Amino acid sequence: MAVKILSLEMPETRYDWGIIQINNFSNTYYRFEMIAGKPKLDTTYFADQLVKPEEKHRNISPESNLYKEIQQALNDYIKE
Repeated sequence: MAVKILSLEMPETRYDWGIIQINNFSNTYYRFEMIAGKPKLDTTYFADQLVKPEEKHRNISPESNLYKEIQQALNDYIKE
């Protein structure tokens, strides 16, 4: 899947998380932090479309293709 960024909110301070949404997952929010000026995708995400509150927070493996594609899209976006 070609990952494209739909929206991105930069963290306001170095202690805050940024939020990113990607294509095909418009109701899913990934978070990232800035470390030494570079974005680092978190290994958790929030799936708003799920009904049960306890199922909304999920994990994503840093070894998965989706994680790697989102991280690359985030890197590319920040470089621009």
